[in-house]
Amino acid sequence: MINQVLKEFALENNWYCARTCVLGLYKGYYFQLNDEERCKILSCDFDEVTEETRENIEANLLEKNKNVSAETTIVTNNYIAISFAEVLLKTNIETLKKGLNSVVEVLASNSVPQGIGCSHCGSKDNLRYYYNTTNNLVRRLCPDCAAKEETKKNQEEQDKLFEEKKYTREIIGSVLFSIIGIAVWVLMSVYLKNITQIGVIVLGALILIGDSKFKRTKQSTPLWILAIIFLLSVIITNYIIAGNEIYTNYPNVTLRVLLNNFLYNSSLFSWIMKRVLVSVFICAIPIVILFFQKSTKINGPEWVMAEKITNNYEERIS
Repeated sequence: MINQVLKEFALENNWYCARTCVLGLYKGYYFQLNDEERCKILSCDFDEVTEETRENIEANLLEKNKNVSAETTIVTNNYIAISFAEVLLKTNIETLKKGLNSVVEVLASNSVPQGIGCSHCGSKDNLRYYYNTTNNLVRRLCPDCAAKEETKKNQEEQDKLFEEKKYTREIIGSVLFSIIGIAVWVLMSVYLKNITQIGVIVLGALILIGDSKFKRTKQSTPLWILAIIFLLSVIITNYIIAGNEIYTNYPNVTLRVLLNNFLYNSSLFSWIMKRVLVSVFICAIPIVILFFQKSTKINGPEWVMAEKITNNYEERIS
């Protein structure tokens, strides 16, 4: 949202807009106006000057800023920043203009060249302004450098998409943690018989943790992959628990007899599948909720070309 004062000033001077700031040339020099919490910041980028010139600029500005209600002034060899505090009253356009004019006068009196070049090559022809979507950083690019950046961005996106389609690490992580979950669930069935089925929630959570720990990209592992790992783990666990219960009730049963029952005893199979369905039902809702919370994608910063501000700017982008 562009502050109304900054918007009015930008409209007057045919400036560009970038998130919460406006930017452009004022009397030949490049400025940026930011609307921050309890203050407005005026900044100016220029070609690098000597330390002696910087000291002169700083001294001149500090003297002039006594008349423009500036709170803080920072001067480096290629940058000026002035903040205007807003405790009770908001900074108006006239105050901003006084600040801008004082910077212009000081830079001109110290023979600082007007304009600023491309952030990459220094060219001053047909510059385009790009802003970062997560902050108010702005960079200037000439058409050639902008084209190179676009090509680089497209290649990085293609490489990223290709890499994010590989889920080997995530699958390995989920399987390894599912083994831990199976062990925990089996132990719960032995020592906590009344709450055995809670183990399925532990299993599901561990599968998600394993996926997260081994993840190498921001892309979420497809739900169907995690669902298959989860379902297989639930089936394996229920067979182990069933085998343990049979062995507990019939200590003399052999492994061969136990396996034959698993393979050919339809009533035992039905009993195990019922347990599997109960386990999946118990765990389905919390695990799906956890998955979608985990898979919420946080977009990384992007550079977007700034546009000339218009009266309906907020309406057009909303």
